[in-house]
Amino acid sequence: MSLRLEDMQPELLAHFKKLVAASRLSHAYLFSGGFGNREMALFLAQAIFCEQTHDGKPDGSCRSCQLIGSDAFMDVHRIVPDGAQIKIDQIRDLLETFSESGFEGRAKVVIIEQSERLNVTAANALLKAIEEPARETFIFLLTDNENRILSTIRSRAQLVNFPQNAQLMTHELEEMGLLKSTAEIVAQLTNSVADARVLAESAWLTDGLKSLARVAEKAGRDAALLELSAVADSFTEKKQQEIALQALTVLLARENSRLTEKSFRAMRYFRANVNFRSALESIFL
Repeated sequence: MSLRLEDMQPELLAHFKKLVAASRLSHAYLFSGGFGNREMALFLAQAIFCEQTHDGKPDGSCRSCQLIGSDAFMDVHRIVPDGAQIKIDQIRDLLETFSESGFEGRAKVVIIEQSERLNVTAANALLKAIEEPARETFIFLLTDNENRILSTIRSRAQLVNFPQNAQLMTHELEEMGLLKSTAEIVAQLTNSVADARVLAESAWLTDGLKSLARVAEKAGRDAALLELSAVADSFTEKKQQEIALQALTVLLARENSRLTEKSFRAMRYFRANVNFRSALESIFL
């Protein structure tokens, strides 16, 4: 099963259909929360270029819609991080296209994924395009968390929050074959359906969650400390370890709320370069 935008964000979808039908789309949006924000940006790109929209909805079958859906439409520009950042050269190349005529029509659409990774120089260069937009140019900045976006960008783009539907995400993961108990935890570890699927398919996840569950069940007892070696062995990479601390917070909230705040503190220690084992021990000592 593949989640549809109609299922993920029905109210936002209805809102944007009305804006499209009335030709009232703003030129710059910040879509915060990964639960359907990329799907919405692509939907709006199709709606802008579709040859036969109906009540603000693209038909999905015309040439423009098909090309946009396959990431092959010349006037829809998609920017993703180059390594760890979105760099100034990527934004400079983008700004050059704003001064050129469109290949397919007058409009241009820009979708910037993981926009929190814009480095300061790139963000400042983009700011000018947002403040002084070219005619018929639409910019969609996508992020999981708007608080990680530079305030100058946040203040000049229209913020739209994409709330997660944990129940719907859990059902999607169960359809993939995950046990309900595992699916419920994974659904709380990410706002993005795509990221949740990748996480659910990770070979290290199942055994790792089992070791975390054993720790959570023994929370408040010295026996919990004895289980930490298994946890440390299950999560060996930095990203895995961050996910482990997030999952442990979810589990502790069910088993022992007294330790939940300590698990949040452990995450802050970990992000400040305290090693994983020490961060774990700080919860239980």
